Amino acid sequence: MKNYLLCFFVLAAAVVLLPRASALLPDREEEPFLGVLDAESGEIFSLPLEDYVIGVMETLSLPPETEARKAIAVAIRSRALYCKEHTPVHKNAALCNDPACCLGFATAEFSPENVSAAAETAGQVLTYQGRPAAALFHESAGKYTASAFSVYGVEVPYLQGVKNLEEGVTEAFTFSREKLLSLLGIPSRIPPEDLFWGYDRFGRVQVLEWESGSLTGEQVQSLLGLPSTCFTLSLGVEKVHILCHGRGNGVGLSLNGASILAREGKDYTEILAFYFPKLSLET
Repeated sequence: MKNYLLCFFVLAAAVVLLPRASALLPDREEEPFLGVLDAESGEIFSLPLEDYVIGVMETLSLPPETEARKAIAVAIRSRALYCKEHTPVHKNAALCNDPACCLGFATAEFSPENVSAAAETAGQVLTYQGRPAAALFHESAGKYTASAFSVYGVEVPYLQGVKNLEEGVTEAFTFSREKLLSLLGIPSRIPPEDLFWGYDRFGRVQVLEWESGSLTGEQVQSLLGLPSTCFTLSLGVEKVHILCHGRGNGVGLSLNGASILAREGKDYTEILAFYFPKLSLET
């Protein structure tokens, strides 16, 4: 998972040049290019920055509000430029198109809404101490977003938890006591009551411990197929009930929260300032 973070916190190779969507955005002569690794073929594509921004937006379940989409466009652009400036995880490429590692993106069929959001914010970047910031985002956070440290174990001054405006997507899961232990790889002789669940101050599971082992919150999330690490448990006689809040790792901007702020009349600069109060918006 730390490699996943480095991919965002971070070209002398032959590249395959993708066609530019030159008709979509004006004034593109000075636009930077990104080296993007195609995870399937191993080829490196040279992609105009704004094509990458729009392409990523096309793969996301975005809120309909224009100001929320503009905030997302700025976040994607900022993170991409952050990766370009830092030592790439992928040799000779700033990013890849594997959603499990970096972000997926589309190269055609750009929607007018996403093109407009990118065009109206073109060149605008979130910065920290004058350099592009790794502006992460996720689908839904719940009552609080998470800090980078609570999820990745890396302290990032501008990726701190904030009190959110949403309850988050709530989903319920039920496991038999035996199934829960089996999925987590815990010996069946250990009753669920003897498990220690460690939470951070944002209500997310950081660690699960028992007498002979432990798991991180993200490992528990993966093993149980939960949408986030923000969950609570209720132990029954035969069943274990889990109530999970939000979707994604909870770090940075919440897409659902951005939608709520936009509906309240906030513009994209105010949405970005809400989730990234320590960052500056520069052109």
